[in-house]
Amino acid sequence: MPKVIALIIILGLGVLFFFNKKNSLQTVNIKIEDRTFALEVANNPLSRSRGLSKRQSLCPTCGMIFVYQKEGVYPFWMKNTHFPLDIIWLDKKGKIVDIKQGQPENPSLLENSTPARYIIELNQNIINLSVGDIINLPDEIN
Repeated sequence: MPKVIALIIILGLGVLFFFNKKNSLQTVNIKIEDRTFALEVANNPLSRSRGLSKRQSLCPTCGMIFVYQKEGVYPFWMKNTHFPLDIIWLDKKGKIVDIKQGQPENPSLLENSTPARYIIELNQNIINLSVGDIINLPDEIN
């Protein structure tokens, strides 16, 4: 009987390790203006829906990039997000098509007015960007 209990515990730990590993996000370094940001890649429905919610803070050179298969209108909200963000929509070539500022815990939808394929979230006012600026995106996020 103790061997069965030990086996169940080992299998349980293995399952936990597998799912924790599977839920960790790939990170890419992207140069924006003169700074390099480590952006977590949200490229599936689960990671995109979770986003940066339920985190208490974000380091000054951290963020998230949301990757979609095609350009479209992708609304965002700040439910369960505890710090202000700049939400930056980019087209398929990396050109900024819209920028909005999200306030903590605000349930209002923020959406792009021009189709976008990528969305970057950074700490608010951490960098000075404008619509029309280009961000060179690495090939590995496609």
